[in-house]
Formats: sequence, structure tokens, C-alpha cells
Amino acid sequence: NSGINAEYGTLNRLQDPSDPECPVILGYLCIMKSDGVAEVRRAAVKAVAVNAKSLHPIIERSRDTNASVRRAAFEVLITKISIRAMKISQRMKLLQSGLHDRNPAVKEACISLIKKWVSYYDNDLVKLLKALDVEGKVELCEEVVNEIIKHVHIENALESLSCRLEDKLVPIDQLNCETAFFWRCLVAYTSTHHPDIYDTTMPTLTEFSKYLKRLRSICE
Repeated sequence: NSGINAEYGTLNRLQDPSDPECPVILGYLCIMKSDGVAEVRRAAVKAVAVNAKSLHPIIERSRDTNASVRRAAFEVLITKISIRAMKISQRMKLLQSGLHDRNPAVKEACISLIKKWVSYYDNDLVKLLKALDVEGKVELCEEVVNEIIKHVHIENALESLSCRLEDKLVPIDQLNCETAFFWRCLVAYTSTHHPDIYDTTMPTLTEFSKYLKRLRSICE
């Protein structure tokens, strides 16, 4: 391991991320994909400079056959790559593989990546959902929301929805695909996992009926 790291340390200084044909970066990409030794692939993932050429191969290593390589890919994504640098399809692919990984360390690294994304959007969970494919990947996005809710206070979740505490309803002018989806997930999660605070997220039947009537009148 120390020999691999020393050799890569020398090569790192020769990388030129501004050059799409940088031979050192291209060499790392080849090693990441093809080398038969997992530790060598892992070291290459950790060492390669991030640019438009290396982003997709790094994401691909999140599905490597070796758990240490997969974890390394997520760690690089956490420390070096902004969510804005990735396409929605790439974000969803990462979430699909990471949250369903059978290795606990890899799954935990994926959850850490989600937390990093939440932080990027200043803890606004609805903004994060806008950066994902809520309509096309409903079940996966619900898994993401459930992981987020585990690590935030319910009050913060309600704040992301601009939910009025007095009636527990999202203002109609802020109701959209993402807020409706998150609202549903929040109510379902508290009903199953936190029945003690379920009442803080669920409006009364009377208030919700009035809400639906107002919404229907607007849509007609």
C-alpha cells in the first residue's frame, strides 16, 4: 500500500485537469477500470484529478466488484465533487447503487454523500428533491427522504415545506411535485417510525378537506 501511494503521489503532481488528454489522468482511468488488483484500483480512484473526463469513470467505480473501491468512489464524490457537476441520471445511479449496497461501509458512505448534498442546499430538503428525479424514481427518492429524516429534526423538515404549524398544511402557492412528495413521505415516516410526533405532521381531516376544496377551486 505504501509503495502504491508513494508512486501515485509522484504522478499526482504531473496531472493537468485542464487538459482533456492528460496522459497521467488517462492512465489512472485505465487502471481504475481494468487493473485486477482492488487496492490498485482504489488508489487510482483516490488519486485521479477530477475533470469532465474523469467524473463519469469515478461514478462508475461506485459499482465496482470490490467494496473498498466502491467506498473510495463515494468518498471522492463527497470531498471533491459538487452535486451540480453531475447529471440527474448520474445522481440517481449513485443513490440506487449506494443505498442498496450490501456492504454497510459503502451504504454509510452513500448516506454521507446525501448529507453533503443536503448541506449544499442549506438544509432545504425540497431544493434537494428538485435536483433528483422525483417523478421517475419514486421509490428511490422515498428512500432518500427517509434517510434524511432520520438525521434532521422534524421541525426542520416542516420548515423545508414552509408548513404552517397551526394547521400543518403546505401553502397552496408553494405546492408542487417536490413539496407534495416530501409532505407525503414525512407523514408516512412519522406514522410508522415516530407515532409520538405523527400529530405534528398530519393535518386534521376537517382542515385537509377544506384545503383540498381550495385546491380544486384553483385548478378548475
